[in-house]
Amino acid sequence: MEICRKDFASVTLKELAEPEVRNDPDELARIFARACYCGQEEIIKDMLWIYGGVVDPNGHVDLLETWYLHPLTMATVDKGTSNVLAVVELLIDSGANPNRQCGLGYTALHHASKAGDLPLIKLLLKEKAAVDVTNKHGETALVKAEKYEVAEMLLRAGASTTLTTHYGKRTAIDDARLRGCWGLFNCLRDHALKKYLIHICQKGCILFANLTNELLELIFDQVVKGSSQEVRRKIEKKIERRRIEMSRKEQRVVRAYYRGLY
Repeated sequence: MEICRKDFASVTLKELAEPEVRNDPDELARIFARACYCGQEEIIKDMLWIYGGVVDPNGHVDLLETWYLHPLTMATVDKGTSNVLAVVELLIDSGANPNRQCGLGYTALHHASKAGDLPLIKLLLKEKAAVDVTNKHGETALVKAEKYEVAEMLLRAGASTTLTTHYGKRTAIDDARLRGCWGLFNCLRDHALKKYLIHICQKGCILFANLTNELLELIFDQVVKGSSQEVRRKIEKKIERRRIEMSRKEQRVVRAYYRGLY
């Protein structure tokens, strides 16, 4: 979802002083949304202070009869402005809900993910933004990601790689592959493989039933990304601590599981 920024002029103090604006709650809401879109932090502060009982940080605004937006999505759509972080923080401190969806189902996290804005994503996650909210197309913030660094941050916050979109029933992994985002694809694939390997090792294989998730992840890293000396030492140390003997046969079983996933 994109809005042409040049179509929205910055709000002026003269405009706010006009009687027809001051006495019209709908017009005040539209001007407040424009100020958020243009990143006018001081105007936003003034409007919240002067018209606090009328201007709602969670209020919706109709645009072009098709978009049903609110201040937080207005501030983050189209990659936001250079001070988007300060504007979003101001809106959330004023009561804006980070999980509020626009008419098409987008949240601020969708926009931040698409823009690849890591500081903004970090702020939204800190403010309890839900990672698996879907828009009307069934897209999560992870599906909108275009950089693997964004994906890693969302995955650490618990984002799912198995949710599918409404079009083509594609997962975030499928979408990354079709778009040719190979760094992102590798990140998502490795995460999904790691979770699946942990599951099958703990539930379906007696040999690995007693291993911890941490140890299984180290084994995964050894199998998939190469057996560096540091990784081997970590594995051997943990195995010795738990008195578990990792035979060559067990290593072959892990590799067999990994190859079977393709």
